[in-house]
Amino acid sequence: SSEMRSLLVIHRFVPHVGGVQQYLHEICRHARPGSIRVLAGLAPGDRPFDAAQSYPIDRARFMVESPWIRPGWLPAMAAASRICRQRDIDLVQFGILHEMALMGVMLGIRYGIPYLVYTYGLDVLVLGRSSGKRWTRHVILEKAAGVVAVSRFVREQILKLGIRPEKV
Repeated sequence: SSEMRSLLVIHRFVPHVGGVQQYLHEICRHARPGSIRVLAGLAPGDRPFDAAQSYPIDRARFMVESPWIRPGWLPAMAAASRICRQRDIDLVQFGILHEMALMGVMLGIRYGIPYLVYTYGLDVLVLGRSSGKRWTRHVILEKAAGVVAVSRFVREQILKLGIRPEKV
């Protein structure tokens, strides 16, 4: 079909409690049926919650603490790659600015799929605490097709990083 299909990737999603989780759930709940699917981390109570939603939710073990698996979000990358390959995804959305959004760059190279990133403020600041994290933040934001800022303040912080205004 010619309808756009997107994949929202977020490591903590409802039924986890939080503002970001509720915000993203509302976006999904109000999306056109069939236009969005979610890839999220496991959560207590996720099966009954997921079954009651009008949009599909795939759950995966996201972050792995292992000296042999680096970075720890590689299992999430494998799940996202499988969904992109099987579901004809047109856009990947990352629910928060986090180092795992680097998978957007990789999915873009592999499948030619653009991505966008939602930002809230603290996530922008946390990924600026060290030179390695600043580099990661810059690559994620620079390569994104779009950046959603939750407020004018957050938009201004992103623009100060040198990201083009038309992208935010």
